[in-house]
Amino acid sequence: MMDICYKAMGVDELKDDLLVGFNRYQMVVNDWIPTQNGDYELIHRPHVEDWDNDRKRRRVERFRELLAGGGKLFGAYDSDALVGFSAIDGVLLGSAKQYLELAELHVSYEYRGQGIGKVLFGLCAQAARGYGCKKLYIVASSSEESQNVYRKLGCVYAVELIGHLHEQSPGDVHLEFVL
Repeated sequence: MMDICYKAMGVDELKDDLLVGFNRYQMVVNDWIPTQNGDYELIHRPHVEDWDNDRKRRRVERFRELLAGGGKLFGAYDSDALVGFSAIDGVLLGSAKQYLELAELHVSYEYRGQGIGKVLFGLCAQAARGYGCKKLYIVASSSEESQNVYRKLGCVYAVELIGHLHEQSPGDVHLEFVL
């Protein structure tokens, strides 16, 4: 078992090449897709999700935006290598301002299945409580594997859809987690 160190990350750590060694590879076999009646259906749709260096640089820019907007970013490190990260946005959402968005949760391919994502998720949930919200709002990949992870963490379908997030990602699965 590796000795993973978890910490809150600041803007000073957000170099453009931060994610160059991060392996966001996933072979997806099945996806949960929304149906017309508001449910989800599991369909066979094999594809690969992988980030190139341009997408990784854009993600680092997104981290900067999250921190500038009052969000929090957490990293999981194996020595000096960033092997996982999670983030919450700093803006309360929902009709009663009950949500804070879990904006990021990713673990490098080689490190999955070791509980790193669970710890990172927990750090975000703990931080979100300090904002006075009641739930995390999650726009999650529709892959069967990703959905299994979120279900194991206790996430359920979102009671209220956040309009702009749903418009940006109508094919993803919108979840919530009660804090």
